Amino acid sequence: MSQNKNPFDKITAFSYKNFSLLIDTLRNEDNLISEIVRVHLVSEYLLEELIRFSFNERADAILSIGLRYQQKLDLVSKLKFIDDVDLLPHYIVGSLRKLNRLRNRVAHRLNEAVTDDEVKDLFMGLEDELPYHDMEKIGSVTMLKRYLAFLYGSLLPKYEQSEE
Repeated sequence: MSQNKNPFDKITAFSYKNFSLLIDTLRNEDNLISEIVRVHLVSEYLLEELIRFSFNERADAILSIGLRYQQKLDLVSKLKFIDDVDLLPHYIVGSLRKLNRLRNRVAHRLNEAVTDDEVKDLFMGLEDELPYHDMEKIGSVTMLKRYLAFLYGSLLPKYEQSEE
């Protein structure tokens, strides 16, 4: 079976392949700390999938060296989708760096508290990209679920923007 080389078809297939993961993650209700860890875990999986998307059969060699989250993010942040279009927009990269710092803090300190403002900070710089205007009214767990949906959705606009 031949592989489709069209990047638009590949990114669409990538998105559909991982959609059930997004839905399953959004359905789970839990506390804030576990939601931060879960969103971080899913975002790391998506980074690995973007590495696979970009490097095809060579991806396993790259991933086998045990890259940390930050290294995966640094790698993906330097990759291009096509021509001069970044695979992952810079505003997503910055937000994922914040998520990584937050996750590391809560994962390595017992009984660490996280405020709503710290969760909202993940969205700083993304305001123009977000359809959400009710952040003051919802809880942090819901904000994190929306954040994950936003991260996932950020993979699709490349196709729409590229057709202009």
